[in-house]
Amino acid sequence: YGEPDYESPMEIAYFTEWAQAETRLLPNNSSIRLQFKDGELYVTGKRPGFSTWWFSYHTLSDAFIEMTFETEDCSDNDAYGIIFHGPPHLAGVSYGYIVSVSCNGTLRILRLDDADPYDAETLFEADKSGAINTGSDEENVIGVRAEGERFVVFANGVQVAEVEDDHFEKGRVGVFVRAAYPGTYIYRVTNFAYWILPQED
Repeated sequence: YGEPDYESPMEIAYFTEWAQAETRLLPNNSSIRLQFKDGELYVTGKRPGFSTWWFSYHTLSDAFIEMTFETEDCSDNDAYGIIFHGPPHLAGVSYGYIVSVSCNGTLRILRLDDADPYDAETLFEADKSGAINTGSDEENVIGVRAEGERFVVFANGVQVAEVEDDHFEKGRVGVFVRAAYPGTYIYRVTNFAYWILPQED
């Protein structure tokens, strides 16, 4: 895709990108914590068994989105990933598409329809993709090509999934985390980039 239209290697603590607009503070609540430390973005899922996410201010339609994840210490069912095509800030609703990668290599693509109550449909699921580095202290580069109703997912440069869904055409991009029982789960994002795809006439 050439040079990205946007890239943040997390070396600078860019709070405005991820902070709550009202407080200009990163989230630290009962479900999730975001923290810049040592030139990386640390994401903590605090509620075991709960899917949790947090959006940046970036709003995209057709784009290739890529994040680099460092798994930290994790169990098989701890999960991390990308959420995209989410709602505007303070919309009062939660929705979007989630690309979830577990530390055992399981890949899921979910369509989140609501958070209260939690309502999500699994669009794709595959156990232990060979392209995903499994276990603790591993790096995975996860990319999503979102173009119209077609979403193609890549792990470390290898295509690992493709789905079609037309519920949400555009929206904010963020991070996803799900901690396995019985504790919390922490991972790091070391790079976030995207490329705007050309619009068809």
